[in-house]
Amino acid sequence: MENILTVTPKRQNENNSQYAYRNLYYNIMRLALKPGQRLNEAELTSELGISSTPFRQALSRLREEGLVDVRSQSSTTVSYIDYGLLQENIFIRCTLEAAVIEQLCAQGLSPEYRERLRENLNIQELFVRDPMKRERFFELDNEFHRLLFAAAGKPWTYAAMCRSCAQLDRLRYINSFSEQTELHAGSPFFYDGHRAVYDAIIRGDRSPMGERVMRHLCGGQGEIRFPPHIQKYVVNFPESARL
Repeated sequence: MENILTVTPKRQNENNSQYAYRNLYYNIMRLALKPGQRLNEAELTSELGISSTPFRQALSRLREEGLVDVRSQSSTTVSYIDYGLLQENIFIRCTLEAAVIEQLCAQGLSPEYRERLRENLNIQELFVRDPMKRERFFELDNEFHRLLFAAAGKPWTYAAMCRSCAQLDRLRYINSFSEQTELHAGSPFFYDGHRAVYDAIIRGDRSPMGERVMRHLCGGQGEIRFPPHIQKYVVNFPESARL
C-alpha cells in the first residue's frame, strides 16, 4: 500500500465484514488512506487476512456513508469530503444533538448517567494539551456524545446519526490530529464545550441549544471554514469557506 495501515486484531464476535469495515474506516479517518487514493482489493484483503466477499461488503457500507467511491468492481477510491454533504451532516448533527440536550435539561440526568458523564469529563481534563493522548481524547469526545443520547433514551438515534455524518466525523478527525490548527483534540476548546453542556444540563438551562452546538462543532463560527492544509481534501466548496 501507498501508506502504512494500522490493522487491529479482530474483536470477539466480530465477523470478517465488520472487521474489514472497522479497519478501513479507521484508516480513512486518520488519512492513512487518503482522499482520491485507489483501494487495491488484492493488497488490502491480504493485509487484513480476509477473502473478497467480506471486503466488498465492507466497501458497500463505506460507500453508503460517502467514504468511498465505487465506479466499478475494479475501481474504488477513497472519496473526498463534499462540502454540500458536509453541510447536511452539520444540520443533522446540530438538530439532533440540540434536541437531546434540551430534553436532558428538562428531564435531568439519572444518577447513573450523571456519574458516567462526570467521569468522562474528568478523564478528558487529564488529556487536555497532551499531544500523546489525542487519540484517547477523541475517543472520549465520541463517548461523551454517545452518553448524552443514551441518557435521553435514544441510543439508536445516535447510531443512525453517526452513520449519516461520516463526512463531518472525517473532518473532525483531520482537525483533531492536525498540527496546523488550534482546535485539535488536545486543545481545551472541545473539553470546555463538553463541560459547558454538562453544566447546562445540571442547571436545567432550557435555553435553545442549536447555536451552542453549532459553535462546538464548527469552532465558534457559523459555518466550517477550511484552512489551506484541509482544503485539498474538500471539493465543491465556495470561496467564502476558505481562510
